[in-house]
Amino acid sequence: MKPIDGLYIVSVMAISSSSTGARVPVHPRERAALGLPDDCDVVIEEVNVFQWSGPDIVPQSDGSLMRANPASRKLTAAIGAAMVGRTPTIVFRSP
Repeated sequence: MKPIDGLYIVSVMAISSSSTGARVPVHPRERAALGLPDDCDVVIEEVNVFQWSGPDIVPQSDGSLMRANPASRKLTAAIGAAMVGRTPTIVFRSP
């Protein structure tokens, strides 16, 4: 996430229970904390990039957006490990 004149450009990966292809499972605690169904995974084949216009993203003091819990850190590490050697499709979306 980078601020540009007070705007934020974000990159996100979909979380889905119906997608096929390369996926990373979401830890049960993280799913519960986010209110996600039991069969959802992070789809790592595509990254969506767009200007975030909502109030929901609050940068942390270190500039990250990561929720401060071990499950979030483990999920981020698992996604990073799964991405080694992969080149996801980058899709620029309109706000």
